[in-house]
Amino acid sequence: MITDDDLYQLAIFLGSCAMLLVVLYHYLEVNAADKIAEAGAGAEGSVSNKGQGQAGSGTRGVEKESGNGEGVSYMSGALTGS
Repeated sequence: MITDDDLYQLAIFLGSCAMLLVVLYHYLEVNAADKIAEAGAGAEGSVSNKGQGQAGSGTRGVEKESGNGEGVSYMSGALTGS
């Protein structure tokens, strides 16, 4: 049967491995984003242009259609009817 000390060592080992995997994942994810931005520089939808909306709009609003047919715009947490 497994002793308390063995269980403790196993928990420490598995927890350390999990933390290393999280750090490795984030490191790879950050570097992958840099490579995507370099490959798609100047292309529409690249990381550098992402989230800017339409040209000249300057907002990040999302428009949704309500059940009665009128559009509703959600901008920066504020609800405004359009």
